[in-house]
Amino acid sequence: MILLRVAKNRNPRRPFPLRGTVFLDMDYATDLDLRDLTVKSLKVSEGATVNIKKGKSYDFSRGYKVTLSSEGGERTYTVKAGYQYPGSDFNHWVKDAFKGKNDINGWDNGNNDAVAGVTTTLTVNEDEQIIKMVSQDAKILGVGRFASGNMFVGYFNPKGFGALDMKDYSDGNELIDFGRPFYGRPKFVEFDVRYEGKKDSCDLYVILENRSRTSNEGKNRYRGSSDVNTMVASAWYRATTVDSDEDPDVVSITDAARSGYKTIRLALKYGQPLEGSPIFNSSVFNNKLLNSDGINNSMVRTDSPDVFDVTHIRVVVASSALGNVYKGTVGATLWVDEMRLFY
Repeated sequence: MILLRVAKNRNPRRPFPLRGTVFLDMDYATDLDLRDLTVKSLKVSEGATVNIKKGKSYDFSRGYKVTLSSEGGERTYTVKAGYQYPGSDFNHWVKDAFKGKNDINGWDNGNNDAVAGVTTTLTVNEDEQIIKMVSQDAKILGVGRFASGNMFVGYFNPKGFGALDMKDYSDGNELIDFGRPFYGRPKFVEFDVRYEGKKDSCDLYVILENRSRTSNEGKNRYRGSSDVNTMVASAWYRATTVDSDEDPDVVSITDAARSGYKTIRLALKYGQPLEGSPIFNSSVFNNKLLNSDGINNSMVRTDSPDVFDVTHIRVVVASSALGNVYKGTVGATLWVDEMRLFY
């Protein structure tokens, strides 16, 4: 038997015996890089040996093979580490540019800090437990276009363009620096959602990527011509209702714990996206900017995802799927209660 404790594994049963495949529930804030986790304590049965050592660091992001040898033979276990992305329970809100409590640390949106002095927001908290996103005519925001309610992992308008400058962007995604550091390799993602689309379509998606640029946290606003972003995995849901299972990444749709909500489980597809994925109707793979001052968030695809470490995650939830090109239905409303990753 092996008793193993790695870094700050949050599993309450630590240390624990290894049996088959073991998941280490880590803390994103303190153990960000799952490729470099230190074994803090290690206890092996008398007369046995193991191929890891106390005080040494190992890559547990993909599943590290731990082999125990004794007189009775050998047994190999897979030890894999992961975590939830911070704030994905949507229960911890902070003040936005309008002094309302409608932002979440580690997330951003294209609504609540677009124009100073405007008090109407499209993305708000509901009882500090749920994201509520409403698509609206953005003339009320001084932008003069349609705007989708949204929340995403990334940074909105990091270059600090004013409202007049933003009008020059035909694709609002070029105002966003998508993604933040992340080293997990989850298999599934679940969203607890409710949607009143008024014949519009919502977007829910997760993308895992590898970025060759390591300085400045790999942020796309600093991206050079030689920097490459490779899509490692993706899961995408786009539909007029949250009952549709037509998208190929859908595993199941069930009633959520919260009344009136659905739990949508998506499989993360490593490598090439499945045929029919909504990702092919997005700008994810477009490396030609429509505005020369825009941010290049484009990615390339790969047939060999195992070759690449995951270094960043993108998550987007939006009440109008085509909101980045200012198309959608006024009043379309998406509520998201929680997002969960499964390893």
